[in-house]
Amino acid sequence: MAWKNEYLSQPSGNVPQWHLAPATARAVGAEPRALSRSPAILFPVSFTPVPFTPLVANGHALTLFAWGRPRQFLRLPEAVPRLFRVAPDAQVLAHCHWHPGREAHPAILLLHGLEGSSSAHYMRGLADKAWAAGWNVVRLNQRNCGGTEHLSRGLYHSGLTGDPLAVLRELLEVDGIRALAVAGYSLGGNLALKLAGDLGDEAPS
Repeated sequence: MAWKNEYLSQPSGNVPQWHLAPATARAVGAEPRALSRSPAILFPVSFTPVPFTPLVANGHALTLFAWGRPRQFLRLPEAVPRLFRVAPDAQVLAHCHWHPGREAHPAILLLHGLEGSSSAHYMRGLADKAWAAGWNVVRLNQRNCGGTEHLSRGLYHSGLTGDPLAVLRELLEVDGIRALAVAGYSLGGNLALKLAGDLGDEAPS
C-alpha cells in the first residue's frame, strides 16, 4: 500500500495558508480545510513502503550476532585509566580518551548496562564515534564492574546517580571541561535519565 500526502499552497500576503489537497481530503473522508502552519508540512510528502527482509529474522540470533560480531575501532586512541573517588569507601574506574587541550573539547560520560563494563563493544563503538566528532570520552565502570570489586564495598544499581554525578563534578572542577553530556545503555540509560531528573535545573556548571 502506498500513501501520498499532498498539500497546496495558497499565499495570503507574505504568510502562506496551507490547505489539505482535495485528493487527500477525499481519501480520508474530510473536507479541504486549513492546516497548521507548522514547518513540518510546508512541502509535499510522498512515501511508498518498500518490503524489507532481514538477513536474520530470529531475534535471539540478531542479539548474539550484535554481541559476537568482531568490531575494530581504529580511530579511537588508547585509553587512559583513571580512578574517581565517588564515596569515602568507593572508587570507580574509567577509561578516558582525551583530545589535546581537553578543556577546549566537550566530554561525554558513557554508562554501560547490566553486567557490562567500560570494555563492552557498544561502549567502545560510541566512544569511537564521539571521539571522531571531537568529544573527549569517559567510559565509566560502575561499582564492582570491569574487575573493580576491590574498589568498593557496595554494589551498583540503576538508582545510584551519585557516582556519575561525582565524576561529572570532577571533570568540571579538576579538568576544566566546560560542556558535558551523559549517555547510557539499558540500565545505564535509566541511570542517565534518573540523573537528569534528580538534577533538573540544578545541573553542575
